[in-house]
Amino acid sequence: MGEENTFKKLKRIFSGKRFQDSSWSWVVCISATVCNAINLGFTLSFGVLFPELMRHFNATRERTELETLEQQVGSKGRISFYCSVWTYPVYTFVVISVSVASFGMFIPQLNLVKYCEDLGITAQSASRLFIFIGLTSSLARILSGKLCNSPTINPVFVYQSSLFIGGVSVLLLPYATKYWALVVFSCAYGTSDGIFISTANYIPLSCVDEKRKTAAFCIECLLYSFSVATGGPIAGLMADQTGNYTSSFKMTGGVLMLAFVIPFALIFINRRKSSSQSNSAGQEKCVTRKQQTLLLEQM
Repeated sequence: MGEENTFKKLKRIFSGKRFQDSSWSWVVCISATVCNAINLGFTLSFGVLFPELMRHFNATRERTELETLEQQVGSKGRISFYCSVWTYPVYTFVVISVSVASFGMFIPQLNLVKYCEDLGITAQSASRLFIFIGLTSSLARILSGKLCNSPTINPVFVYQSSLFIGGVSVLLLPYATKYWALVVFSCAYGTSDGIFISTANYIPLSCVDEKRKTAAFCIECLLYSFSVATGGPIAGLMADQTGNYTSSFKMTGGVLMLAFVIPFALIFINRRKSSSQSNSAGQEKCVTRKQQTLLLEQM
């Protein structure tokens, strides 16, 4: 009986039918209500704290409101602090790469079922491909976390491997017309997705100091959200104009390969730093030798 109930639940997921919500839906509703109450309570508590804030700032109502507004929007030195994260080269180029990659990283997920239907594959069979994507993505996240913790492996290279795998697999997706080929693509794409998600969050937080981690993560999420929001509609528009997904997938693969190339700029920056350090070291040696010569002449 237990196996039959489990099978019925799985069948309900893949059948696409709509059923009445269970009692667990009330848990979701209550949780959302509590979250909104806490959020709005903190946000709208300014009126209660207003007299205390006036005594704290020792100012008029107008000045107190202005000070509070400046603290809320972060205009008192926060802008320069947030912009200081861009002084870290690794953070700068990785976030730029993540912003470019997120434009196309999730396009295959959005259009995979429709693409399979165009090939004559049913939506139910196409939906099973997400099982392979989810399994390989979960395993890839664990593996990439282990690799990033290794002191002998550069996390940026691990991140770039996800873009290379994803770019190549999406470029070859228009040639995958059989179901087994789509399964292979799903496994490769899931691996790319898992590595990308893990490293895109790990690298920006590990390459800045402790006090800038919050700013680094917020800026990355801001740029990431805009890029994700624009990628899907543009790919859908291209598919509508051409009548197929070939151009959309090729565009997606090209974007991922572009994001793969961007972090290589760090190699040239490191070379320039090493050459400048060697030059400064050579100049220090020359100065030291001149000082020794002058000392010998004086003696």
